[in-house]
Amino acid sequence: MSTPHAAPAATTDPRSRALVRQAAEQLGGLGVLELNAWCALLLITVNSGIGLLTLALSGVWPGGEAFGVMLAVASFGALVPVLVVGWPVGVLTAWLLRREPRESRHVVVFAVVGAVAAVLLGLVGRDLAPDPVISLVLAAEGALGAGGGRLLVGRARRALVRRRAAQPARSAATAEP
Repeated sequence: MSTPHAAPAATTDPRSRALVRQAAEQLGGLGVLELNAWCALLLITVNSGIGLLTLALSGVWPGGEAFGVMLAVASFGALVPVLVVGWPVGVLTAWLLRREPRESRHVVVFAVVGAVAAVLLGLVGRDLAPDPVISLVLAAEGALGAGGGRLLVGRARRALVRRRAAQPARSAATAEP
């Protein structure tokens, strides 16, 4: 007799584990859109948190208040480039990684692509001599957003597949006399 809180057998079955892995690895156009949503959420959350922290430290750090406000506003301003540039670049990256079985490599590649794209977007409208500090911040933002978004998409998809696999087991367990 199975209990509703027992681990579903589907997660220990090798075929189910393969399906869970495949669901996390394969990203199509909608999967990349989901990745962009996670990326935007990460950027807003982290930048707003850092912005609030710098606002709290504004008494100690004279430029903290301006930096905090700028960072919070910039995180919302990054939403348009994340969607306009991130989606096609993400679709291309996902297509190039379509045969790569390891999700960790997907996360690393998306982080690198996000870092490069963010730095290149930071050069738009500027001279060709970028500020190294700004470029480093942009690279970190791009890597955090794209790599973190890819990691969260994989986790969300694996959890969804596990929940779906566990549903028949739960309904069968409750149907038993």
